[in-house]
Amino acid sequence: MTGSIVAAEDWSIFDENSWLGVPGLLALAAAGLLGRLLLQLGRPRLRHPRLSAFAWAYLAGGAERVTRAALAGLRAQGGIAVLPGHILHASAPQPYAEPVEVAVLHALSVGVRPVLLSQDPAVIAAMIPHIEELRREHLLLSPRRRRAARIVSVVGGIGGVLVGTFVFFVGLAMIFIKVGERPFLARSVLTRGRRRYPLERGWAHRGPTVVRTTVALHGDAALLDGDVELAHALGVHHPPPPSNGRRGRDFDLDGGGDGGSDGGGGGCGGGGGD
Repeated sequence: MTGSIVAAEDWSIFDENSWLGVPGLLALAAAGLLGRLLLQLGRPRLRHPRLSAFAWAYLAGGAERVTRAALAGLRAQGGIAVLPGHILHASAPQPYAEPVEVAVLHALSVGVRPVLLSQDPAVIAAMIPHIEELRREHLLLSPRRRRAARIVSVVGGIGGVLVGTFVFFVGLAMIFIKVGERPFLARSVLTRGRRRYPLERGWAHRGPTVVRTTVALHGDAALLDGDVELAHALGVHHPPPPSNGRRGRDFDLDGGGDGGSDGGGGGCGGGGGD
């Protein structure tokens, strides 16, 4: 009996004296974590990218923010009205509307509820050029890069789980926390964008371009500040909770919103490689 136990211990890959044991597993976990962080870091091409309003919107709040920026732009052009009871009413197509706005206006006219606009196939299709714009600027991770980050994270996470102790929990996080669509450096780009296009008084009366960009970057806070009727029609009644001293929070493109009722989709659109 004793001999069999000794034999089993001699063949264990987790022997602390073996490179396949604890030191090897720790190295595997560290490599997986570092690889994931590097792949998610991102590398924006420009320090101050000149993005379209809807590209800013998708970067800041996903598909839901894009539809809200489009609704705000249509409202500035007289393309939609808010009826009693907080009901959005679509009027005739606007000659200077952007393709996303045209798709949103059509969806509203056929009875799509405002909260479901970001899921309408035509609206999603109209967003794709703006998503590709972000990919060209390396402000969204390509599907291939996300897959690579996921693979190295899971492999490293398994190593962390096998080590045990507190590393076990780090390993679990590496396995189960999904890789987001937005790289880490995109947050700093958003911060610079908000400084460049601040939430100024009277923004709602400065034309569709300013309106789109303001709602794109500032979300619910902008709607409650400049167009309360539209905000209430979209179910926004309270300002988003502060985060790190700012009015509002950034959006996780793969789930969650940026405060208030901002939720919405991410991850629509095509591929592209890094």
